[in-house]
Amino acid sequence: MRRALKILAGLIVAVIIAIVAVILLVPTEKIAQIAADQVKSATGRELTLAGGVSPSFYPVIGVETGAVALSNADWADAPTMVSASSAKVGVELIPLLSGEIKVSEIRLIDPVIALEVNGDGTPNWEFAGSGQPSSTSGAGEDGFVKSVSLGEAVIENGSVSFVDRTTGQAISVDAINAVIGLDALDSPLSVEGDAVWNGEKTDIALMLSTPAAAMAGEAIEFDIALSSNQAEVTLKGSATPPSATAQPVLNADFSAKAAAPAAAILWATGAPAPDGLKELTNLDVTGKAEMNDQGAAIDVTGGVTRGGEAAKLALKAAGAPDWASRQAFDVDLAAEVGSLARLSYIGAVAQGRSGPSLNGRYSVASSNPAKAAAWATGGAPEGLNGLTDLALDGVIEMGDSGLSASAKGGVKRDGTQAKLDLKAASGADWATKRAFNVALDAALADLATLTFNGAAAAPDGGAPSLNGKLSLDAPNLKGLAAFAGAALPAGAPGTFRALKLDGDVRTTGPNGMELGISSLRFDDIQANGAVAINFGGPLTINANLESGALDLRPYMTTGEPAPSGGPGWSKEKIDLSGLAGINGDFKIRAKSVALPPKMQLGRSDITAKLRNGKLDLKIRELGLYGGGLVGDVVVDGQNGNAIRANVSASAVKLLPMLKALADIGMIEGLGRAEISVAGGGQSLHAIMNSLDGKGSMLLTDGAIVGYDIAGMVRNIQTAFSGGGGKAKKTDFSEVSGTFDIQNGLLTNADFKFLGPLLRIVGNGTVDLGGQSVNFRLTPKAVASLKGQGGSIADKGLAFPLIVTGPWHNVSIRPDLEAGIGELLKDPEGALKALEDLGAGGAAGALEGVTGQGGDAVKAIEELKEDPAKALESLIGGGERVTQRDIRRARQDLQAAKETGNKKAIRQARKRLKDLQAQKEAQDNNPIGGIVDGLLKKN
Repeated sequence: MRRALKILAGLIVAVIIAIVAVILLVPTEKIAQIAADQVKSATGRELTLAGGVSPSFYPVIGVETGAVALSNADWADAPTMVSASSAKVGVELIPLLSGEIKVSEIRLIDPVIALEVNGDGTPNWEFAGSGQPSSTSGAGEDGFVKSVSLGEAVIENGSVSFVDRTTGQAISVDAINAVIGLDALDSPLSVEGDAVWNGEKTDIALMLSTPAAAMAGEAIEFDIALSSNQAEVTLKGSATPPSATAQPVLNADFSAKAAAPAAAILWATGAPAPDGLKELTNLDVTGKAEMNDQGAAIDVTGGVTRGGEAAKLALKAAGAPDWASRQAFDVDLAAEVGSLARLSYIGAVAQGRSGPSLNGRYSVASSNPAKAAAWATGGAPEGLNGLTDLALDGVIEMGDSGLSASAKGGVKRDGTQAKLDLKAASGADWATKRAFNVALDAALADLATLTFNGAAAAPDGGAPSLNGKLSLDAPNLKGLAAFAGAALPAGAPGTFRALKLDGDVRTTGPNGMELGISSLRFDDIQANGAVAINFGGPLTINANLESGALDLRPYMTTGEPAPSGGPGWSKEKIDLSGLAGINGDFKIRAKSVALPPKMQLGRSDITAKLRNGKLDLKIRELGLYGGGLVGDVVVDGQNGNAIRANVSASAVKLLPMLKALADIGMIEGLGRAEISVAGGGQSLHAIMNSLDGKGSMLLTDGAIVGYDIAGMVRNIQTAFSGGGGKAKKTDFSEVSGTFDIQNGLLTNADFKFLGPLLRIVGNGTVDLGGQSVNFRLTPKAVASLKGQGGSIADKGLAFPLIVTGPWHNVSIRPDLEAGIGELLKDPEGALKALEDLGAGGAAGALEGVTGQGGDAVKAIEELKEDPAKALESLIGGGERVTQRDIRRARQDLQAAKETGNKKAIRQARKRLKDLQAQKEAQDNNPIGGIVDGLLKKN
């Protein structure tokens, strides 16, 4: 037993001695030199092993290095491409005794890998060596090392950085801790570990079927998985590296998931994601990629969410064998965003010399375009609000030779269908000039049709432009405005009804546009001319238009019934603030103009200048009821609606003008006037009550209708009671006067009226604001038939009149007391005036006016003998009926009834009836009473 134990102890000592001897005999320095030579030969880079190579006994049997460094490209920033603080290699003992190196473990401590791409696209991992091992490999050269195999490799606290100067992309992977399993180069390679990728901890799992096959250019299988808080990515399949005679081969399935795609892109690439991706969530895509000598194909399905609305995507793309050089694919794309929108494209996609190239058919559909645009871009233009049921499809051809595109379809707003047919084409420089020939046909059901044929451009950094023929027919203008999201004024019935326009449109700069209007019809208004519009700063419009009949009445009234409360100027607020938003020069000519309430103007030629809310009108010609008006009118909407006018009118027919302007029908003839006036206010009522100024008037060859002023003078009773049976009218040859206006009150002190057999002087006021008149006129019956050119000082029989009341109901009444009093004060003068009238041949005229026949002449003679009696006869004094006379007549009727005499009863009844009628007429005509009182005074 003792002998056996000695033999066993001896064997153990022999084995230990053998192990130590083997370790000491391992050619470590030679292995290090072989490794450096091999790297130099393969890469052209220097491999430095600082501190040399030393054997290790614990915890592994093998070799251990100090710092390791692989030199970088001479243009790179980092001094080394690969470095580590140390490396350890462990080997198995038994294979080593038989001359085989079987690596059980490789451990890299603090490895640092710096990957860089310079400005011309050259990477630092592109080596300049021969790529072949050197002749110093020496495997088995000394008969000791017969073969090499690898076991497990460990990376502790490694880091990888990547910088691409062509794109500015930067990626950093730190704190890499991984275990790499590789029994041999012809065995599967596995990697399990984690790292900090751009600040996020990431789990890494990789499987490669055989590195030896990959190095030999043969097919390999792989399975890659990356997982972090930002994303999960998998790639599984097979691949064959490219060779000099064959394309690469790939057949792989892939998937990607990211709760926040924008954050995942920042994590994966180191670059911020586009703004449009920042609100996306829940990205989940899967697909398959294939690549071989027949071409390449990719099939992707998946989805993403924004604002709670999920989008689905299906993409198929296939390329021919030369797809890599041509970068060309046949694409079938379909996407949908919940119930909001659908998009599809089927056709070719390629990269041309000047940019992307397309040739295919597309379609777009959306139940709610505003929400769909907001989903896609994060916001939507207000003009899309209210649109529904968008559907467009068309063809697009885009490439180096030019662009041709079409779009056909429609959209709805509030149930109204709009249809669109658009064609656009451009040459090879379309991508830089962005200029197109455009043909557009658009139609809104029962609302409008629009066509445009011409050129359109939207150059990069420049202003959009248009130049072509435009035609618009809108039979329902209010409906069209509502469809466009705008609103027109309600207006009177029949207004803002229809618009039809034909002409040329041309942009004139970044913010300018010109319209050459060959035909314009707005409701019943027709016009033509030119309009230039500039949108830079305040809107500027310069227009030169000519129209036919221009009826503005419907557009200056609401069409609603006039408010109750009687006539008067409107107190509705006038808002001219909108004038401040437009500047411009306008020239407008019209064959006729109609203004409210019933004004009808003739040919008009008006120029207007609008600046900063101030409108300056130059009236060169304005047809005014047979005559004309010229002058200047200034309206300042920014200064309390201030108005200033200097105008003159001539040869105006007064009766139709005054009837239309203020419903005054009492004056006819021709008028001439000059007026200079200023005022202002927030309503027409306020403006008319604020007017200050002066003016003059001259009326010729006319008449005062409805009143017989001469008759009032000559026979007061019949002139005011309707006697004579003739239409009442007072002819004149000339009426003139000057006036001042202060606070809306017109004052006149030199009124003069010249007419056949009549002269009138007067003074008084006209309340322009209150629409009333208060005048005192003194007519004088004269013997002269001469009117115009006659003297106001002609002798005659004068009798004052008072003109008062509102414009719509003017009252003219005699000042009886003053008039009769003057006659009674000077009966001899009255007699002389009557004698002059008779002597001048006016007796016949008096007879016709008074209806008294020869009684007027007879009264002249009576006036000589008894003035009081003659005046009573002339002015209707006569016999007075009293209440006592009526009582006596009633008593006589009662007495006749008691006698029973029918004839006496009839006579008494007639007598009572005649007296009652005479008394009623007497009570209604105060002349007699006045005469009685004045006679008693005189």
